[in-house]
Parts: sequence; C-alpha cells; structure tokens
Amino acid sequence: MNTLAIVGAGAAGVATFIAAVRAQVARSIYMIDPQPIGPGAAFSNTDNDILCNTSVDTMSVLHDMPLDFLEHLRCEGYAFTAESFVPRFLVGRYLASRFLQYSAIAREQGVRVQYVCSRFKALKVHGHRHYELEFCDVQMKPAPSLRATDVVFCTGFGPPHIPAVARPFFNHSSFIKNPYPEASMLAMIPENSRVLIMGSKLSAIDSAIVLCRDGHQVTMLSPSGEFPSVRARFMRSPKTAFDVEAIAAVMKPEQHEAQTCSPAMGYRYLNYFSRVLRQNLGKDWSLQFSRASSVVDRLREEVEIAGSGASHWQEYVVDFMHAINRLHSKGDLYFEGCFHPAFEQLLYRYISALALPNARKLLKYLEDGVLCVQSGEVTRIGYSQGRPHPWRVNWAAGDHRFDAIVSATGYHQSRYVMGDDGKIELDMRGDRSQRQPITVLPTMAGAHESFGEHESIWFLGAPARPRLWHPNALVVVTPMANRIIESMRRLPQVGSAA
Repeated sequence: MNTLAIVGAGAAGVATFIAAVRAQVARSIYMIDPQPIGPGAAFSNTDNDILCNTSVDTMSVLHDMPLDFLEHLRCEGYAFTAESFVPRFLVGRYLASRFLQYSAIAREQGVRVQYVCSRFKALKVHGHRHYELEFCDVQMKPAPSLRATDVVFCTGFGPPHIPAVARPFFNHSSFIKNPYPEASMLAMIPENSRVLIMGSKLSAIDSAIVLCRDGHQVTMLSPSGEFPSVRARFMRSPKTAFDVEAIAAVMKPEQHEAQTCSPAMGYRYLNYFSRVLRQNLGKDWSLQFSRASSVVDRLREEVEIAGSGASHWQEYVVDFMHAINRLHSKGDLYFEGCFHPAFEQLLYRYISALALPNARKLLKYLEDGVLCVQSGEVTRIGYSQGRPHPWRVNWAAGDHRFDAIVSATGYHQSRYVMGDDGKIELDMRGDRSQRQPITVLPTMAGAHESFGEHESIWFLGAPARPRLWHPNALVVVTPMANRIIESMRRLPQVGSAA
C-alpha cells in the first residue's frame, strides 16, 4: 500500500497532510521535520506584536472551508473577524490543532501516522515510486532512512542571508543573524541599547516594533530605505480583475528592453495596470496611492488612506497572485517572461504590504524619535571591546555607533537539485549551482532526465518557487496541496515500498 512522506511540517506540510487524510491516499504517512509539527519557521513566534500581514479570511488549511481558521479562533474565545490581522503564534496553534485533529481521523481510518524528528538529507529513486529518504539528526549525525511511494517536499526558505560585510561577525554574541524567534533576539540585547537593523522589509519591521517597544533606540538601514505599503485587510478577491494573457503580454519585453526599463516598457506597465485599476476601482483610483517623496511622509499618508477605508487596491492582490501563478503554470516549460526588476520591486511593496495595526506602531515610533530609517549599504563594520557602543558601522552617511546589530535581510531561496551520486538533495544556500535542479512541472510534480517515468515527487510552498511567482501564502498553498493530493490519488496503487 502507498506510503506518503511529507518533508516539512509547517503550514504547507500540515495542509498536505490534511488533504492526504481526507482523500485517503496512503496507509502510512510520515511527517518529517526537526521542529514541532504545525508552526514551522513562519508561525513559531510568541509575541503579540508579531502580526500576520494576511487576514484571517485567507489562512485556512481546509481548501473547501475558507473560514475554518476564523471558526477555530472563535472556539478559542477570540473575537476576531475575517478581516483581522492576528498574532502569528495563533496561526501556529491552529496548525498544530488541526494536525492533531486529522491525526485522530487518520487513526480511525487505519492510517499509520509517524513523526520523524530529523533533517532531510537526500532522496534516492530506486525505481518507479520506490524512494528511499535519508536523514540526519539535529546534531547532523546520520539517522535511519525510510522508504516511501510518494513524497511531497514542503520545506520553507533556506537560512538567513547575511551580508558579506557582516559575515566575519557571524558568531558574535551581539550580532543577531536572525530576528526570529523574537524572544531570543530580545534576550541577546542589553537594556536601552542602540540597535542597527539591517533591512527595512517585513522581518526588519517586526524587529523594529518589538525593540522600540522595549525601550531601545533603533536605526533601520537598507539600500532602498523603503517600507512596504500599508493595507487594512488581505482577503479573497471579490471578482477576477487580472487576465492571464494580458499579464503575459506585459511581462514579455522586446529584446532591446531586456536589460533596461525603456520608456516603452514603462508605458506598457502603466497602461495595463492603470486600465485594470480604473475598471475595478473607478477613475479616481490614483488617489489610493501616496506620492509623498520621503519614507515617513509616505508611510503617514498610506496609514491614513488604509485607515479611512480608501485603499481598495487591496481587494485585488489575491486575484493578481492567483493570475500570475496560473500564468507560470501554463506549460511544461518555465514561463520566460518577467517584470523589470524595478517594477517587480514596486509590485512587492503592495503584495507584501504591512498590516495597518503594525504600520501605525511603526509610524508612532518614527514620530517619537526612537526609530529612524535610512537608505544606504554598509561598507565597513568594526567592533571595539570595552567601549561604549562597541559596534562601529560605516555607510554613506559616515561612521555610526551601536550596541547590537540585527540582520534582517531575508533568507536564501533553497532549491532541490540532483547530486553527483544520483540523489535529490536540498541546496539551502544556492552554493550548488553546478548541480542540475529538479524541474517543477505545472502539476507541482518533480521531473528530471534520470526519471524513467513520471514520479510521485511533489513540491509545495517555497520549494515550488521555480514554478510559481508567489508560492508561499496560505491562500495559495492550501488549494495547491489539495490539487497535489488529487493528482496523487489518481495514480495507480502500488505495493509497499521495498
């Protein structure tokens, strides 16, 4: 009988597990993760000020019950609504709760569920749907392998990205290489410290909010010095606004436009998106966007717009995500078009927008003078033991002194590659660029020239990044998990893996 191995037990892994139990696709299911099942890296927070930037409406792990998370919260005694941005730890608790619920259902069905507290090392294909998964324990020592007929990779992002200038201080006690878990970060910083946060996106903003709240003086620094936009909610779109073919036409530049954002390309972007916004938001759509030149003034205006209920663009973000993901899933070959990097950066301001409650906190700390944000890149870092504010950091504005540094510059994009020994491996840092990556098909199945047939090896969440433009949001992951399991269910039954 079929044996399913789910590698990664965070949100994507739990969504896959639930879909598998409901579809009864396996007699044994292994959940493989060195961390507890449910929260994963994304929802392991404990602080009330670390909020989701997606609303409750889009956070269900049951594809046919989109308000399941809301029902869970109400059963727990919380008075949230579908629009609410909730603390991330509540999502972690929800995921753990639903896993336990469906584990009990699986046992009633006679399905064996086993948690393997190990790190994935490699997968060997012994034959069609005969796989051997190799592991190591938390000390990186070899652990027992297991056999499976079906595998879904649901691992998250790779390790934190550390700017090259900061890597010599990787193990320093007051250099915090990852702002999460936030409790660990806070414990490493003395009271009333001057703190530099390298970054200005969502993880950097989370860090700034809790550090300012706890009495620290904070400087945020990034090349752009820009914050994401602000939204009052992130919900399923009321109607379809974005056409897949139209987006494809916009994303395919002429040959001479490939390296530079030409006036013609800029006009094509502006013409398409302004037409969509005008059709769905009305002729005054541009009033929903701030044109302030300074980052603080722009944040202030965007908080006012979102707080007044006038940021109607937010209603179509989910529709855009689904449309562009459909575009990238149309053919076996990867879609070759792309947005110009400068325009893609602009789009991500709105796709990864700040939750309004946290935007208000950020603005208050800026106005109170306990937080500042600057643009620039660090050119030199030094540390002088025994001096007040021992960190000396240089960027375009000169030398600055700090008591601690927090690196919040994002995470490596991990990918799965075929190793020299014929085993599928996880390239966590992108340092195995010479190895051939596993192709992700539109079905989210993996493909490689060494496979004799279509194999039952699948990718969901961050591992699907080669195929999907935006693979991580639960509103994308949950229906995709169901589609993967439905595809798996249609495969012929196999005997137990030998």
